[in-house]
Amino acid sequence: MIEVLEPTKDVVVQVQENPALAILNQEKFEAFYERLKEEVAKVSGDVSTNKGRDEVRSMAFKIAKTRTAIDKARLSRTCRGFDAAKGRQGG
Repeated sequence: MIEVLEPTKDVVVQVQENPALAILNQEKFEAFYERLKEEVAKVSGDVSTNKGRDEVRSMAFKIAKTRTAIDKARLSRTCRGFDAAKGRQGG
């Protein structure tokens, strides 16, 4: 079951709280992806300074963490689907 979240909440926060939104709701995924691209564009990316490298590292970690959560939600739904199919087949 998909949790209904407040429409005023940032879509990135919504997906972080409920990663299944990114795989179950195409509109939320598209909004999430666009918002993520905006956040990435704001990163200075100046790798010649410690601060710039830290910003890039932090954004990369955030993206990796969110992707992992979405992948886990996808895998969980896939496994539940297989389990449900096995139950219907009696085996």
